[in-house]
Amino acid sequence: MRLIDVPAYFDGLQHIFDRAHARVPLSQEKQRKLFAQVLSACAENHGHVYRRYLRYLISRRPKLGKAAFKFQRTFLKKVSRNVDKNDASDMARKFGLIYAGGRMGIESGVLPWKTSELFDAIRKCYEGARALLLDDELLLRVGRKKLRSHLISLPKLDELKKSELTELAGFVERQENCYKCVLRAEAFGRIFTSRHQQRLVLAAMIQEGKITLANRRGHQEPRPQEQFVWPNAKRVRSYEILWPRDEERSRKRRSPRSPEVRKAVSAP
Repeated sequence: MRLIDVPAYFDGLQHIFDRAHARVPLSQEKQRKLFAQVLSACAENHGHVYRRYLRYLISRRPKLGKAAFKFQRTFLKKVSRNVDKNDASDMARKFGLIYAGGRMGIESGVLPWKTSELFDAIRKCYEGARALLLDDELLLRVGRKKLRSHLISLPKLDELKKSELTELAGFVERQENCYKCVLRAEAFGRIFTSRHQQRLVLAAMIQEGKITLANRRGHQEPRPQEQFVWPNAKRVRSYEILWPRDEERSRKRRSPRSPEVRKAVSAP
């Protein structure tokens, strides 16, 4: 991951001044002035601070390695996750080295920042870069959101005519203890950006007991059932996911302004 790959815009803003505007949006004119000030300051100070910084580092040469490692570890402890794989861990170490350099810059007096400001800035860049890593954790999280969004949009079975089912991708049916969503296999597959992402979501649904499984023979691995008879008496290749209503109610209590409809799905 090169630094030029790190996103410059955060939090939905259309410019890089994510703290300067406070609660007031920046006008185009204000943005142009800020950009001009940054360019001017860079041109005027180019090289001066760097030479002071290098002299400071050279003066601490015997202790430089230990100090850099200490600051790097401080950063890693705050941003690392147990589920991080090699790519994410390697990226955290590199951003940790940038953080160490910043800490030394503060100690040398060439940077007029607070330690907390430095950490917030480096962490924000690190998380922006980390989000670009398509690891299984990220793929699964994004896949879940896509699936949930699609299921919520499905029509309710009790509001449909049987003749309409022929053209529909799926439907949702409220049952005593859960919501059941039945979705055609091909429609389910189109939700995800890759077959790998689809497999990750299916595996999670199986592990959580939220998808109807096929009858197992012997010691075969559990897999979703892929054929169901729909209310119009047609056998359709589809998936069926059962989502507990208790889980829906607990989510509503946690997020009263954005309730999520829980359903059961038939997946391909």
